[in-house]
Amino acid sequence: MVLTAQKVRPLITNDTTKVAAAKSLVWSVNSDHQFVVACRIF
Repeated sequence: MVLTAQKVRPLITNDTTKVAAAKSLVWSVNSDHQFVVACRIF
């Protein structure tokens, strides 16, 4: 998952959306990491 500045910048309009964007980004990174770990295990 790759986010460009053009896609991210419109989302960051206030603190609430900053927090939401950060949480979704962290969740996507964590899910990708868990997927890679699962692939290595099996």
